[in-house]
Amino acid sequence: MSDQANHYVRYRDFLDADPRRRGDALEFGHDWRGPEGRYRVCWYQDTGELTAERLSATEPLDLEDFHQGISGPVHLIARIPSRAQLDRLLGTWPNISLDRPHTIARLRELLGGRPQLRPVPDA
Repeated sequence: MSDQANHYVRYRDFLDADPRRRGDALEFGHDWRGPEGRYRVCWYQDTGELTAERLSATEPLDLEDFHQGISGPVHLIARIPSRAQLDRLLGTWPNISLDRPHTIARLRELLGGRPQLRPVPDA
């Protein structure tokens, strides 16, 4: 299941642990890189959770179905309670550091000194 509920091995476990995660989510792209592969970064409005969700290496990402193509693990990176605070920390999509690579390490830089829930491996 999870490591202190901040890490979920499977995407389905992440969704099942809190029904609010099936609500509105703001995707910050599906081209973030980490040592385990490619990630999608999302902010879930109803929970305030910012996540890095590993994309499946075998199942194609379906842009019409938000839940297809995500395998896990899912890392909860931070809890950011409001969209305004999220925009202050990360900038507005799609303008997040267009001149910088999208890596988990860069995501940490964007969060500045904000405490993270659980370390996510860097790229």
